[in-house]
Amino acid sequence: MDPFDIVKDFECKLAEHFGSRYCVATDSCTHAVELCLRLQQVTATSCPRHTYISIPMTLTKLDLDWHFVDDQWHEYYQLGDTGIYDAATFWSNNYISGSKMCISFQKKWIKNVYKFSEKENTESW
Repeated sequence: MDPFDIVKDFECKLAEHFGSRYCVATDSCTHAVELCLRLQQVTATSCPRHTYISIPMTLTKLDLDWHFVDDQWHEYYQLGDTGIYDAATFWSNNYISGSKMCISFQKKWIKNVYKFSEKENTESW
């Protein structure tokens, strides 16, 4: 099986699982955030002070007008009012309709991903 077909199949199944229209696989949640910011041509936003260091680094790299906010968040947060969510620690199946949710497959996800794919013939992967 072609590796690109495997990724496309995974994206389709993950979109269906979360109830979203689309899913795009990237190598990291940070790069997913970056793609969303570029897609929407965001020029200014805010970012919680307590986040992974790569997010403010990405905002700086993109030369955005941004600032830290002291918002408390749990599982996910929105970058300003962009509709882009950094959901790297989001483990439920609830997609925020109309948003761009960037998730990460960390250790906690491994079991869920296995359950998600165990119905498929993954030996060929």
